[in-house]
Amino acid sequence: MLNNELINLQGLIEKYVAASANDKFLSEPDLESIKYKIIRECECIQGSWNKTLKMGTSEASSINKMELKLTIAQLALLLRLLYEEGIFVVISIASLLRFFSLHFMSKRQKQISYGSMNKLYYSGDQFTGYAVRELLLNMVNRLNKMFFPI
Repeated sequence: MLNNELINLQGLIEKYVAASANDKFLSEPDLESIKYKIIRECECIQGSWNKTLKMGTSEASSINKMELKLTIAQLALLLRLLYEEGIFVVISIASLLRFFSLHFMSKRQKQISYGSMNKLYYSGDQFTGYAVRELLLNMVNRLNKMFFPI
């Protein structure tokens, strides 16, 4: 169930990021509608997260992790951008980083430690910034092709 919620959230976040980059194409009510859906999805995920925290460690370790084609540094920077844009309802950055380190794996590591995520969240570099910027630009280009063909 949690994986489905995460997939829904990922789609909403991609839609919001792309729409925000091209805000001239979407009206403020449309952006607010997407933001509201993201908040609602985050609340569902937070409920699942709370259930996970109540589980024993053996049960929590059996959670299926979603693999990303990102490095941990890229994931941390992307989370920082989303957090600073107000996408997440979560006030605590620590709980956000714990959630992603528990439920995701990077393209190079099956286990993402909270300490590693925390360190990389605050210490991005230009190389990582470039990679994340390219990802976001590709998403915007895809959105333009899908909804605004020339």
